[in-house]
Amino acid sequence: MQSHIHFNAKLEEIPHEVLRLAFELHSQRTDKISIEALDTTSFASPEISEICHIEGNELIFTSLAARNHCTAVHCLRDFGKSELPLDVRTIFDKAHELWTKEIIYDDFASGRFLGLISTKLNILKAGYDSISASNDRSISDIMRSIGNALPFLANIDIEDLIDLVEAQHLQRFPYLLVTYLFTPMSAKDCRPTA
Repeated sequence: MQSHIHFNAKLEEIPHEVLRLAFELHSQRTDKISIEALDTTSFASPEISEICHIEGNELIFTSLAARNHCTAVHCLRDFGKSELPLDVRTIFDKAHELWTKEIIYDDFASGRFLGLISTKLNILKAGYDSISASNDRSISDIMRSIGNALPFLANIDIEDLIDLVEAQHLQRFPYLLVTYLFTPMSAKDCRPTA
C-alpha cells in the first residue's frame, strides 16, 4: 500500500529547499506533487532520487507519500532549531496542525512527523500521558495523530498501546478507538511488538 512507504534517504541528505517546497505544497492543502523551483542546483543528489527529481524548473516528488515524508522532515528540523525544550503537547499540536491541511488524504505528513519523532520519544506513552492530563477537546486530536502515525512508529509496544486505550476510555471517549486506532493498525506493515 503506497501510504505506508518508508524512505531510505538519510534525513540530513535531503536538501533544505526540497523540504521547504514540500511544506509549501502541504500548506496549500493540495495533493499536487510538483512545484516550481527557482534554484535547482542543490537538488541533484542520487541519495534523494527515490523522493524527487527535477524536470526543467520543476521539483517533482515521486508520490504524495514522498512529499509528506519531506514535509515531516521539514517540521522535525524546525523542532531541532528550537532553543526551548519541547514538551509532548507541542509535538501533538504540531501533528494536529499538519493534519488540518491533509484531511482528505490517505497518507499523512502528521503521522510521518510523529514517526520520525518516535525514534527519540515513545509516542504511545506520550499519548497516554497527554490524554491522562487532557481536556475533552484535545483527546480526539491526540488519538487521530497517533492513529495516523501507527504505520510509521519506530516501535509499537502492545503494553503501551493498551495503556493508551485505557487512558482514552477513562476519559469517556471509547468510540474513538475504532476510527483512530484500529483502522491504521489493520495495515499489514503495522504490527505491535510483544
